[in-house]
Amino acid sequence: MRELRIRELKYTFHLFFSNKLVVIGTAIVLFYIFLAVFGRLIVDAGEPYKLDLKNALKPPSFEHFFGTDDLGRDILRLIVLGAGYDMAVSIFVVAVSIAIGTVLGAVSAYLGGKFDEAFMRLVDILFAFPGLLFAMAIQMILGKSLFNLAIALIAVWWAGYARLMRGQVLAEKGKLYVRAAKSLGLPGYRILFRHILPNAIYPLLVSATMDIGGVMLSAAGLSFIGLGPTPFEPEWGSLVNRGAPFLFVAPWIMFFPGLMILLASLGFNLVGDGLRDILDPRLRR
Repeated sequence: MRELRIRELKYTFHLFFSNKLVVIGTAIVLFYIFLAVFGRLIVDAGEPYKLDLKNALKPPSFEHFFGTDDLGRDILRLIVLGAGYDMAVSIFVVAVSIAIGTVLGAVSAYLGGKFDEAFMRLVDILFAFPGLLFAMAIQMILGKSLFNLAIALIAVWWAGYARLMRGQVLAEKGKLYVRAAKSLGLPGYRILFRHILPNAIYPLLVSATMDIGGVMLSAAGLSFIGLGPTPFEPEWGSLVNRGAPFLFVAPWIMFFPGLMILLASLGFNLVGDGLRDILDPRLRR
């Protein structure tokens, strides 16, 4: 048994490292995580509040590799500091959404009946609204802040995980091992959370990895239209928004934060594709 597990682990690493795109995506993700964790140690955390109007709108140079904005702030330093904001919001939104969606979707599928019917009608109602517009409405009600931005995105994102988990639990619910557990008299909550969920969670992990990039794009979109954090918080969407009036004068203000958002989304999507190939038994063959 131990040799079989070792061979399975070696084959898993083989699948991972044989896909060059997945390795590139992992490198991108690790780089962003490094910036998010150590960004405040690399640059001065007070940089967004320091104005230097004499150096405003400076193009990229050896002194300022990504140029400066209209307030004379170094774009590269703002991007490094902004990595912590964007990564924290994206991971927080996905983690909370998957927790809520997993529990509600699994319980709904396992109980079935009228509860499941009512729950799915609620999910259908949420899907009837365009996600970004729904998040905009919630954000306008709650007010501008990074936390309220995360709450608005959670309200949009959890329903997708609930629907996916419900489908997974329904597929597992009729299998032989579940019937055997019921015949032994195990309580329903134990069957659901100890036996069914471990076998149904893998598609959600793949979806969650890809959704981190999607949440980052949505958060940047809301910040770009002015529904994000305060202007002095170096969130990447806010930086793109700040550079919009200077598009033809100083395009680097928009270009570099936008490029960071694009690369982050690409990296998480590549990692998600790799996890799908590794965790899906049909693809492993």
